[in-house]
Amino acid sequence: MVDFKLFLDKELQIPAGDPIELGKLKAGETKKYKYYIYNSSVFPYEELKYDFNVANVKVLQAPDELLEKRSAEFIIEWKPKVDVEKGLKTTLEIDGYFAIKG
Repeated sequence: MVDFKLFLDKELQIPAGDPIELGKLKAGETKKYKYYIYNSSVFPYEELKYDFNVANVKVLQAPDELLEKRSAEFIIEWKPKVDVEKGLKTTLEIDGYFAIKG
């Protein structure tokens, strides 16, 4: 995720942190989170894929492509199957291809 940064605000002033802290939640409950993903590279990316290192975190909205120096909404949902009392922390892996034209 070197070229991508995750922020809590649309102005890209508050980093989401790494790992991402999702907090506490009881089994069966659902919580949604809105972030903003920023492509800090000088290249556009395409065919973006997102992967979390924990189960039960699902991407609801994310860009398939992201131009250089641009941001987009990134919305996830977490629905644990067991109570999480200590707070869940997860990492996000992003893979994609440079979209170099020409």
